[in-house]
Amino acid sequence: MSMDATAITKIQETAVAEVLNKVKTDTPAVIAPENFQVIDLEHLQAGRSYFRGTFTTESIKSLEEYCTQQAMDAECYVSRENMSAEVIFDIGDTVDPGHCMHKAKIALRKTADFKELLKLNGNRIGQQGLAEFLEDFRDQIVAHKDGEDETMDIRKALASIRNLKITASVDDEHTTEEFSASSSRMASVKATATHGNVAGFSFTCTPYHELLEYTFYVRLSLLTGREKPEWIPRIVQLEKREQEMSEEFQQSVRDAVDGQPIDVFLGEFNANPPR
Repeated sequence: MSMDATAITKIQETAVAEVLNKVKTDTPAVIAPENFQVIDLEHLQAGRSYFRGTFTTESIKSLEEYCTQQAMDAECYVSRENMSAEVIFDIGDTVDPGHCMHKAKIALRKTADFKELLKLNGNRIGQQGLAEFLEDFRDQIVAHKDGEDETMDIRKALASIRNLKITASVDDEHTTEEFSASSSRMASVKATATHGNVAGFSFTCTPYHELLEYTFYVRLSLLTGREKPEWIPRIVQLEKREQEMSEEFQQSVRDAVDGQPIDVFLGEFNANPPR
């Protein structure tokens, strides 16, 4: 009795699969005869073959508590640019590498006050909008009349912005000589306020939850070329402040894992690079 090619192929696949299925793995799996597809059987067990999962938080305190609870060798990678960090507990080492499947992640969240301040930065704002911002955050603001040194009462600052007066003047100059004549026109715009113009303001807030308070100086550039006055607020040395905050965050993460067998590095780790 002869067998067709299909039957012979099935017998060969079954025989090969029986040999391959004798390979021992930490996670139960079988190789199906058809196409030698690996089928994971871990979900049929009472529990997982190894622990895995990702703990995500916005709190440095919660990160500290979780790392303390795990009490195991790990590595932490801090991204100061993103104000985030990742702890990998099952990273292992070059001799005995782990799966890198058990992690804890933290990403700090900006406070509502800091978000509102960043919305102003570099954008045009009118009298009503600027006055409302100063009014809403008056307890956190110190107004400045001329530069950062000379301050003014917040009530006077609000009055100055609301009652700002724009005046325009044109000067004509004509010169006549025996064989020539020339003329020129110069226009000037001047903004005046009863209590003096507001040159800028200091804004104090906690930019990220669980970080320290910071004071930001905002310079106000007045635009008078339109029908109504507008300002462009700019945060002075914002990048420097951001660097200070990122350094504080890095130190806070180090303090959070202090006393635990966790090495802290500045940067990011890719557990699945291309082969």
